[in-house]
Amino acid sequence: MKNCFRGKDYRKASRRPECRRRGFVRFGLAAILLMTLTGGCMMAGNYHSAKTLGKGESSFGMTFGINRMSNDNDHVIVPNVIPEFAFHVGLAKNWEIGGRVAPGALGIELDTKYRFLQKGDLHLAVVPAVAYQALFEGYGLTFRLPVVLSYDFIDNFGFNAAVFGGLSAYESDEGDDEEFFQYIEGEILSYGVSLGPELRGSVFFVRPEVEFVRYESSLKHADNLNGESWEPVNSVNVLVHFGWIFGREKQQLERVEEKLDKALEKNVNPEQK
Repeated sequence: MKNCFRGKDYRKASRRPECRRRGFVRFGLAAILLMTLTGGCMMAGNYHSAKTLGKGESSFGMTFGINRMSNDNDHVIVPNVIPEFAFHVGLAKNWEIGGRVAPGALGIELDTKYRFLQKGDLHLAVVPAVAYQALFEGYGLTFRLPVVLSYDFIDNFGFNAAVFGGLSAYESDEGDDEEFFQYIEGEILSYGVSLGPELRGSVFFVRPEVEFVRYESSLKHADNLNGESWEPVNSVNVLVHFGWIFGREKQQLERVEEKLDKALEKNVNPEQK
């Protein structure tokens, strides 16, 4: 059989019934499964800043986005209308822990952030994360490692950029039958960059970002695709992350009370001691 997806006449050949089916399997299925199963796709590659929460502070955030995935032959655009929900807590100086839930990807992720450099307005942090996803008969684990840079231009405006990589391993419970989820069995490597500004108030922040990600797969059942494996898929994800910080006002009040107590102690008359 002639190759349906290469050469000058691939668009004409792709109209043949057998090529339509192969086209769905090779790209449509790949893109849809990536967007619903891969931890590095519908679950944003990075939504963090390099700055960390103070000890005792917590944050809650939501991420919305729209994703365009393409290979050499076609593309698909899918909006992420169901947001991701993230929650983090500051454990110590330069260290926080938390995670997110992504209903659209049926995934949950745990992460920890460590800021290893702060020099003036420049911040650098690493955010290792582990995600688990399950969808009917398919399930998998993803390990992701973003390295994030943040720079503050002024108090309420900054810039974030990140490089990240991830490795996802998927399995199917459907055995050797040629069913839908069998095609995801194997590993998917993802890597990319993200960048965008950050606007913030005292307890609220918003982070619009653009991500560029590439996915490369190594499947156990490539022979079921007529001897052809999935081509690499490129993704452009435009997203916005909204967040709220809690506990900051309480800490500010406690610091003010502490300063007042120290000032009063200094002014106490000897007769009152």
